[in-house]
Amino acid sequence: AEIDSLANFVVAKSEGKDDAQGAELFQAKACFACHGGDAKGNIMLGSANLTDSIWRFEPAGFESAKHTIMYGVNAFGNAETRKAEMPS
Repeated sequence: AEIDSLANFVVAKSEGKDDAQGAELFQAKACFACHGGDAKGNIMLGSANLTDSIWRFEPAGFESAKHTIMYGVNAFGNAETRKAEMPS
């Protein structure tokens, strides 16, 4: 349920909408540590801006966000992790 809530939050942010329940969980799970309190990402960490409607992985949307939350990006030893290079 928490993963679904966070994925809904990501989709809402990408559409310029607010999601109070997801925002609360975003803070509680410390997602802000990488994505920033405003969800616009941290350039120094290479973390995604969740508010700009640019999806790194296709197809975009809820299922994509959910997969990334569940399995991470470049998570060593996790066969389901997303593979990505840091943008220049």
